[in-house]
Amino acid sequence: MRFPIFVLLVLALAVPAFAQVNDDSEKPTDITTLTWPTEYSTAPDPVWVQSVVDDPVSTDSETTTTETAETAPETEVPSTPQGWLDAFMSANEVFAGGEIVPIQLAEGLYSQPKAVVLQCAESMSDAHIIFGQPRGRIAVVRTMANTLPIAAMQPDSVDAASVEYAVLNQGARFIIVLGHTNCEVMQTVVAKWKEIKGMTQVTPGNQAPRCNLPALYQALYPAVMRANRDGGADLLDASVRNNIANSVAALAGDRFNLRRLVQSGELVIVGVIYDPETRKVELLDT
Repeated sequence: MRFPIFVLLVLALAVPAFAQVNDDSEKPTDITTLTWPTEYSTAPDPVWVQSVVDDPVSTDSETTTTETAETAPETEVPSTPQGWLDAFMSANEVFAGGEIVPIQLAEGLYSQPKAVVLQCAESMSDAHIIFGQPRGRIAVVRTMANTLPIAAMQPDSVDAASVEYAVLNQGARFIIVLGHTNCEVMQTVVAKWKEIKGMTQVTPGNQAPRCNLPALYQALYPAVMRANRDGGADLLDASVRNNIANSVAALAGDRFNLRRLVQSGELVIVGVIYDPETRKVELLDT
């Protein structure tokens, strides 16, 4: 079957044009030339922003996609010990207001705590919750009645070393001695002190048992004795506050390696008392 010459000529011109159209349809769309539909007055805010960058080195049509998430504005990071203390106290106001900030893991901060908290070992809220801080920002040392009982008699105690290590080796620059109201340990010590206060001699019936508790009692008795001398109405509350002040003074004293940092202003040591009922911390004048 023979085709007229003009039919063959038309087919010869149409086939390349059709192939060119198909070739163009397979090319990737350049998203930089896309526009939003006219019904939008402004482009909607995207959660993820995508950008396509051509690889100038590769001869292939490979592209690299980068994704950038929208983030909240960064809060100012304190640069001084006092600045960090103020931030902790402000975060406690949020906690006292009824809001519990979810405790996150502070990436990269496990070996770089900003603070050391010497906290009572009784069952109470963790220091990270009280001060609204991510885990890793606080090195927590917990002892009964937030004291360093062994250090009262020998400076090389593990409890004392734990506080010093976080400051001297991990860079913590402020210490909080965290006591609390109605401390059960102090209640026991107050009762014990009242019991032995009027004794003129030691008999087998009133001797302390052979255990480590006498070291704890002896470390706490000075706080009770001072409260008794001051003659306040609430012996327990005054004893708790005196004990916090004694721990602050001990940490800044000659028995520890922290005095030089305190004198130079590189380290701040404060005492606070926490009320579990109100969830507030009170900064004491120690």
